[in-house]
Amino acid sequence: MKQKILLSLGVVFILAFAGYWAYQAFKVDIPELSDYQKAVSLIQQGKWEEAQPLLEKCIHSEPGNGECEFHLGNVYRKRSNFSDALTHYENAINKTPNIKEAYNNAAAIKMTEGKYDDALLIINHGLGQDANNQELLFKKAQLIYFNADYKQTIEIMSRLVVENQYFEAYRFMGLSYLKLGNKVKGLDNLKIYLEMAPSTVKDKNDIERIVLELEVS
Repeated sequence: MKQKILLSLGVVFILAFAGYWAYQAFKVDIPELSDYQKAVSLIQQGKWEEAQPLLEKCIHSEPGNGECEFHLGNVYRKRSNFSDALTHYENAINKTPNIKEAYNNAAAIKMTEGKYDDALLIINHGLGQDANNQELLFKKAQLIYFNADYKQTIEIMSRLVVENQYFEAYRFMGLSYLKLGNKVKGLDNLKIYLEMAPSTVKDKNDIERIVLELEVS
């Protein structure tokens, strides 16, 4: 009886030992997330305030990482702190020049300040990294429109209208044609814009009014 008990204990020990080594063999070490990864996860959950200190730590621990600067810029922009947001977007551009969204966001802030020339410089810098980036081209065409270069506005916007997401291009093209005295093409493009633009777009009512006035004139 005693021998059976000892034998049973031996089997249990062997099985337990084998199970331990099987666990060790298949155990996967999961690396701890970096401050940057944690911050991005929080941003994706909309937890901007919780992400901020992690991004600040990331900037100190990874001073060459422009992604940390870019996301911190987004945090400040979310809070309408555009001055600090712009600083971090510019830092992101200097550290990691291929972050196209940083150029777009920095230029947008300059545009809200009425500094169109500065915004255009930023966009041209971004296009120097990626000459075919559609977001940057669209922003450039907007800026050129505000600078009253209507022919170039049409030239750039016409390259973007093949993408349905750029229905706004038809608005700028239509208005540019009207500025150049071409009523027919102006109306044609504005009507396409009205067909494509969702009803929630705030400028749609203004364009509808312009079209009606032109049609009766």
